[in-house]
Amino acid sequence: MHPNTPGIAALLRLSSDGDAPAKPQPEAAAATLRERYAALMQRHDLAPGDLVAMKPGWECRTEPSAGLPMLLVELDPNAGTDASRAFEATEMAHRCDALCITLGRDGDAVLRRFDSRTLMPWTAPEARTDG
Repeated sequence: MHPNTPGIAALLRLSSDGDAPAKPQPEAAAATLRERYAALMQRHDLAPGDLVAMKPGWECRTEPSAGLPMLLVELDPNAGTDASRAFEATEMAHRCDALCITLGRDGDAVLRRFDSRTLMPWTAPEARTDG
């Protein structure tokens, strides 16, 4: 996240009773949406066999391997939308042009489709050196 863009804590403010989050602040929501759009429009040269990860702010909440690398199997520029999601009230059908191998909760390989615009090359976290 860009250092000048507020995080989720700044977007949500607790209601007066302290339990339920109130509406997002309009200015913070607008800044976050602009940041997410810029990330979505940033193109990466991806090819089958590449290790990829979701771009920050585009992580799939239901993906058990969120935060882990995925292996890109194929890119299909002619792919349509994911019609199986069209019935969900909170999600619109989206482009699913990237087929990736992810790891399921039990460690088994799972093939999943993603919108390639939400993917970026995966980089290994820097090794920690203690002391």
